[in-house]
Amino acid sequence: MKQHPDYISPEELEADIRHVIMATAGILGALYHFPKPMRDEFLGVDISEEDWLPGTYTDWPDDHLWQDMPIEQHPLTRVLRVARDYAFQEGEWPDEEGLKNIWDEIAPITDHLPRSDVNGLPTPARRSLGPLSPFPSDPPEMKREVGRLRRVIDMFEARWDLDQGNWLTIAQIAVLSGLGEETVRTTISKEGLRTAPRESGGRGRSDDGKAAEINGLSNAEARDFLSRRRGFIPSRSTGVEPPAAIAERILFEGSGPFPDRLKRLLAARGLTPAGLAETAGTPPDWTDSIVAGASTEPRIEDLVRLARALDCAPGRFAALAVEHLLT
Repeated sequence: MKQHPDYISPEELEADIRHVIMATAGILGALYHFPKPMRDEFLGVDISEEDWLPGTYTDWPDDHLWQDMPIEQHPLTRVLRVARDYAFQEGEWPDEEGLKNIWDEIAPITDHLPRSDVNGLPTPARRSLGPLSPFPSDPPEMKREVGRLRRVIDMFEARWDLDQGNWLTIAQIAVLSGLGEETVRTTISKEGLRTAPRESGGRGRSDDGKAAEINGLSNAEARDFLSRRRGFIPSRSTGVEPPAAIAERILFEGSGPFPDRLKRLLAARGLTPAGLAETAGTPPDWTDSIVAGASTEPRIEDLVRLARALDCAPGRFAALAVEHLLT
């Protein structure tokens, strides 16, 4: 089975959950009243006063205690396990309603997990514009730009937006493809795609974790782009087929003349040619001709409007239509 370039194993996830729990305990111990009974209850293990060194929490005093931490007692463990499985399309996950609940529960985890411990060392929840340290001799955790838990959360949210038919930001497309953001931008430009502001839906985030009003690709264009990337793992069926996936299946993967496939797509979407023209803002008579396969002028701008109304990749839709009209 193909693995994503930034794959995170269940074992790595659980080690990172332990790490952020310890970092949280360290912050509580250094800044607030955190007596031993409360500390032991929070961590789920009995730590002697000799082993508890305020301000030092990244070096666990006893490895077996680290492994014995019952991380299941913390709600974030359940949420992050589901998020990882869904993000990398492994194992099982809830139905769409259950995933929506996970999506809601991810938000406070994203906002409130400690990104560094009390000593300033990065945690797996770290998000950064660049490495903490440029020195080659420093350990990997000092160089990590985005922590593993943060990557799990980012990929979960990106896949959710993809599967829900939402627009995707460049950062989300990069996460799903396993490519860097600059590589994605360059490739999008070379392939003739144009980014545009997200219209609705989604939870794109800026580097500080806040909602980001930035450009991206429509769901159809994002699916088309991702389908040609080797690192992308397609989503398994969640029981609800997004409009862009319906268009892909009927129009681009289907057989038969273009007008026949277009009519099947309209039927699947519950649209008439008149309804399509109204939704797309194209001339009704011209739209009738396109659907019927009659000879007419190949108006590229209007073909793009039709494609967007049908949640299709505009370039591929226009190419199919023009090829039919010119033959």
